[in-house]
Amino acid sequence: MKLLFAGTPEVAVPSLKVLAERHEIVAVLTTPDAPKGRGKQLSPSPIKQAALALGLPVVENVEEIYALPQKPDLGVVVAYGKLLKPQELDYFEHGWINLHFSLLPKFRGASPVQSAILTGTLSTGMTVFRLAPGLDDGPVIASTPYQIGESETTDEVFSAMARQGAELLHTVVEEIRLGKAIFEPQDAENATYTRKLLKSEARLDWTLSAEVLARKINAFSSNPGAWFEVEADGKPAQRVVALKALAGETDGGAGVVVPAGASGEDRVVLLMVKPAGKNAMPAKDWERGLHGEFKIQ
Repeated sequence: MKLLFAGTPEVAVPSLKVLAERHEIVAVLTTPDAPKGRGKQLSPSPIKQAALALGLPVVENVEEIYALPQKPDLGVVVAYGKLLKPQELDYFEHGWINLHFSLLPKFRGASPVQSAILTGTLSTGMTVFRLAPGLDDGPVIASTPYQIGESETTDEVFSAMARQGAELLHTVVEEIRLGKAIFEPQDAENATYTRKLLKSEARLDWTLSAEVLARKINAFSSNPGAWFEVEADGKPAQRVVALKALAGETDGGAGVVVPAGASGEDRVVLLMVKPAGKNAMPAKDWERGLHGEFKIQ
């Protein structure tokens, strides 16, 4: 079966590699090169880099699919980042399928993993469904569960889900090729929706409960990154991004305990942080580098 693969971020790379090993990929559709870093230089998406390394042709505009030398039988989407029009969805014989990182119809939309962590929904999973004009509302073909760990971050969940999801996608592609795929309508009445997380909501409010704060830190992970400010050594306050945390009194001394809650009697244990201008590091190493008393804001 001839495939067109559409994706953009790192989480889509394992699926591309697995499908490229086992199926014929006519082309890879991704978003155009975007400015990144302090120099704002144009950089290719992780999927474009992976596709070129595999020797696969890349297109950066969906209209280009109509000019491909071979017409794909099926489109496969993993975090492409753009909606497809009805005429594009109908162009391939078998339509398009999508790997979504939740158990649909729960957590449709842009931030399913982040939303699961934020709400404490540790029992989640992945779904492969047929794309339809609505938002993640097409019929389900297959799903598999995933249990999020207590302090697991969005980045960690995506890393594990990406590997499992790649195998799930391969299974579905084979079922479609053999004519054995079963398409089950979603229960629209039980659908829930998510939105993109904003940088404007990333600052940590230490008056919130430890549980809420730890969930936010782990959900925001490295993007957009939950942050706070710290004063130490008489220097101006410095911004620090909290990358991983636990709610509770202690984790055996491996982290930095921060008072939380309206009364200050709650506790958040910071496990990983990224100080301004530095790489990510264990929170305990960061604390030692402050050389004495410090105040977290």
